[in-house]
Amino acid sequence: MGRVYAIKNRLQYYKDKLKGQFRHRWISTFVLACFYAIRVYLHGYLAVTFVLGISLTSLTSLLLFSVIHPDHPDDLLVLSNAPPILPMKESDELRPFVPLLPEFNFWCIVNMLFCVALPMTFIPKLNYHIPGLGYIVFSAWLFLTLLLLFDLRYNMKKYKYFPFYYGDKK
Repeated sequence: MGRVYAIKNRLQYYKDKLKGQFRHRWISTFVLACFYAIRVYLHGYLAVTFVLGISLTSLTSLLLFSVIHPDHPDDLLVLSNAPPILPMKESDELRPFVPLLPEFNFWCIVNMLFCVALPMTFIPKLNYHIPGLGYIVFSAWLFLTLLLLFDLRYNMKKYKYFPFYYGDKK
């Protein structure tokens, strides 16, 4: 039991060190995604890639949706891990755009998805090949993703909201 806590503490230590390293984190994720893309391009595995794409799309929507919507402030999504929305002190300001999934947690889950999907490309039984189906599935996924992003881009422009954290402003 003590070793489990030691591993959790070590993992939390490395997570805390990575919190402020925005560029380094996303560059490492980009390298991992490129390695996955090369593997899929050379060997197929469209079913694994489709599931990965759907998972990434749903995670992106959680990153870009807010806990409270400014047009409908009464509709509050009740989350157990959501940060406080209302100001707690006089110096605090109301922050209506609190994402459902913080950027760092989004990054952790994206890396975990790629780390699970990459070994799945080495399992030959998961390599389904149906001619033409890959293009249809990719087109449907791309259409749904673009529809989601164009809808959310309107709200982000309207309320001057950007979901990524670049560190403290100086």
